[in-house]
Amino acid sequence: MLTVSYSLTPEDLVELDAEARGGWFFRILRIPVMALIGAIGLILLWQAFFSFSREPGFGNLVLAGLGGVFLWVALDWPGLRWLLQRLSDPTAPQQVSFVDGKLVYSSGRKTQELRWFPERGFKENEKFFLLRTPENGRLAIPKRAFSPDQERSLRELLRRKPLLGDSIDCRFTLTQDELNESSVARHSWIGTRPRKLLLRALCAGCALVVLWLPTLRGTSWKQELRNEPAVAVWFLFIAAWNVYAAVGSPGLNALNRLDHERRVRLNNSDVEVTLDGRTSTYPWSRFSSYQETTNFFLFSPQRIRFSMIPKKALQPQDEEKLRALLESKLPRTSGSRI
Repeated sequence: MLTVSYSLTPEDLVELDAEARGGWFFRILRIPVMALIGAIGLILLWQAFFSFSREPGFGNLVLAGLGGVFLWVALDWPGLRWLLQRLSDPTAPQQVSFVDGKLVYSSGRKTQELRWFPERGFKENEKFFLLRTPENGRLAIPKRAFSPDQERSLRELLRRKPLLGDSIDCRFTLTQDELNESSVARHSWIGTRPRKLLLRALCAGCALVVLWLPTLRGTSWKQELRNEPAVAVWFLFIAAWNVYAAVGSPGLNALNRLDHERRVRLNNSDVEVTLDGRTSTYPWSRFSSYQETTNFFLFSPQRIRFSMIPKKALQPQDEEKLRALLESKLPRTSGSRI
């Protein structure tokens, strides 16, 4: 077991904040992006206090609030860092122990056992080791906290390669009912039929509200297109998108290619997916989490998209092997990602 104790200094916090902002490319890109966000905020405030001031109402208050939020973001969230530092003391003494693929993290009187996957949750720069865990986000440990022997032990832990073992190979086709069932399991907050119907009703309502806006202002779409064509086209696009979602997104399900056979091969190093004769190989670091249901193993490369393996496509011994493999590679969770 490797244990290190450390405390972050104010200088460390400044350097970590700079690290979080990214390299020179992102810092340069940040300037026009923040300027654009600030300009949108000023436009919204101008609309609220001057353009629509002759007809004050709730809409003006909403526009003013949105404008204020955009300006707050453009000015780099003033006051937020001060508030976060008051709510939690980042300079308090901390301790991290590395134990068999897990971290035991202590800060003050609080101790947590955190899952950690070295191949997907480790980064370093000149002064810090940066660890990422599903439960606690990022942990930054100054390199000065490690003795030479401790740093050598950590690097040996990171270089340790998993045994390849046997691969798990399965072939299957999916039905629409299976896809619907897995969607409910993966996205329970929108996957059920009543909630889908509610979302479609909300989209229909949004489309009607957008189409009614010119009448509310005492004009027509023809006048809006003549006076402010860019704004009018944008609102019409929003209305069209909501109408498409309200009628059930026709044609979208064809992209799932349910009538095509899929082949998935998994081992300790990667995941290989074959569809339509095209094979793609993904390292485990591309996936964020996994979930097991009664009929499926689901694992997700992105927050919305997900891949699945029906249990019916597995041999009994392969089901247990796959469960153990996923447990060793990915955090078991229903929605969060690291």
